[in-house]
Amino acid sequence: CGKRSNGGCSCSERLIAARVARVVYACADPSPFASHIGPERMEAAGIDLAASLCAEEAEVLIAGFVYFLETGRPLITESQTPEGFDAPFIRNPVLLLEDDLKAWAARGYRALYVHSGSEIAAELRRAGVLPPVDD
Repeated sequence: CGKRSNGGCSCSERLIAARVARVVYACADPSPFASHIGPERMEAAGIDLAASLCAEEAEVLIAGFVYFLETGRPLITESQTPEGFDAPFIRNPVLLLEDDLKAWAARGYRALYVHSGSEIAAELRRAGVLPPVDD
C-alpha cells in the first residue's frame, strides 16, 4: 500500500524503513486513494520489485474490495460455507435493499455470502444483485 486512509504509516513506508531489499506482490492496490504510490515509492528507494506473482489468485481475494470501489456495496456470493467471506448477509427488513447493502458497506463489510438456493438468494437474484441461475 502507498497510503493508509487512517493516516498511519503505509506498508511501503514500513518496508523502506526496514531496509527490505526485495518485495514480491501479487497485484496493485486497487484503491484510488493509494493506487501505485507504494510500488513507485519502493522503486525510488532502490527496492527490487516483482509484481503479478499469483495475480489471478490474488484477484479472488480482493474481489469484494474491488466490487465495493465500483458500486459502493459489498459483493454478495452464494456459498454453503463461510470461508473467504466477512459474514453472512442477513437482510434488514426495515431498510430498502440498496440502503441495507450500503449500510453493510459502511460497517466495513466487503464480501458477504448467502446460502445457495435460499429465499434471500432468490430475492437478491430477482433484484439483480446475484446473477441468474444457468439452466
